[in-house]
Amino acid sequence: MTWIKCEDELPNDLQCVIGYDGCDIYFMRFRQTKDKRHKKKSGRFDNCCDEEWAEEITHWMKLPEYPKKDEP
Repeated sequence: MTWIKCEDELPNDLQCVIGYDGCDIYFMRFRQTKDKRHKKKSGRFDNCCDEEWAEEITHWMKLPEYPKKDEP
């Protein structure tokens, strides 16, 4: 997995990702929007741990695959 610059590519609508703001790492969901209040006019990153959205996310990363259950 590698970090993706937000200026290069944004996640899909409602995709859960790991976000980085230059200081901290967050578990986030990306929401596509055309709301001009958001720095990224094509979407915003919502922090999954609280009700706020993050304005300064600079990089994001896809989540790893879920563990597979062992078959009996």
